[in-house]
Amino acid sequence: MANILEVKNLNYTIGKIKILDNVNFYIPSGKICAFLGRNGAGKSTTIKCILGLIRNYDNGGGITCNGEFVSSPVVRKFIGYVPENDALPKMSAFNFLLEQAMYIGLSRNDAIKQIKCLCRAFDFSYDRLQISTNHFSSGVKKTIILIQSLLGSPKLVIMDEPTLSLDFETRLLFYKLITKLKHKGISFFISTHNLFEIKNFADWYVSIKDGRITNIGTKKLKIKS
Repeated sequence: MANILEVKNLNYTIGKIKILDNVNFYIPSGKICAFLGRNGAGKSTTIKCILGLIRNYDNGGGITCNGEFVSSPVVRKFIGYVPENDALPKMSAFNFLLEQAMYIGLSRNDAIKQIKCLCRAFDFSYDRLQISTNHFSSGVKKTIILIQSLLGSPKLVIMDEPTLSLDFETRLLFYKLITKLKHKGISFFISTHNLFEIKNFADWYVSIKDGRITNIGTKKLKIKS
């Protein structure tokens, strides 16, 4: 099985402080990977490096997604992203989703078809997308962001605390959907503190502590707070 994501010899230093220390891990294609670690362990920094938001990491490190270095513009079509916060620009949810879909290369018609399909998957009324995002609750905003991350059928979706602010029913719909998409070949890299929740769905684990990878594979871990 090919790996959808490979991180090799990743080091990142701020001043004299080592934030990431020789980080190496991989994710096989078609997996739901739980990325586990305490606050300050290096999870967010690792994600920023994968997304290309941090590029000045130390020489020698390399990150590839679907066989392409993440510095390549083509990778933006492979990766969907759900940030921890639910900040959205002040505009209609429909226009936001349409802009994001067309940015990754979808035609207007294909974008609308996918938006409608994903709304149904999350049991979210398509008509509500005409409302400005500043009128939505945190949970609804997070649902919009989840829909956005799945536009274009990415190869890998990176999620930072994706179920934060979601109600119980939407959480179930979320996990049901990503399990279904996993079987269609989409991989998920989910940074979370909620091991109790993710352990029922994850089939691959990567753990990090003090900037170093401590575990890779299928073994379920116990993370102490």
